[in-house]
Amino acid sequence: MPCELSYANAFNELNLQRISLTVSEYNPRAIKSYLKAGFVEEGRLRSGEQRAGRRYDLVYMGILRPEWEMNLG
Repeated sequence: MPCELSYANAFNELNLQRISLTVSEYNPRAIKSYLKAGFVEEGRLRSGEQRAGRRYDLVYMGILRPEWEMNLG
């Protein structure tokens, strides 16, 4: 799985402790995909983005090294 290789590189080769991202709430498929990959919602910036005349929350998500390692098993 390409994402697993990216996570392995980030945590093992770059020695990162966390990977974080921001996604718009209008993209529920992406949010579901990130949750399935082990990310957790860490917070929201309410009405943080405007698109087509409408306001949307920005969802902050992250995964920590121990969480990623636990998901490997």
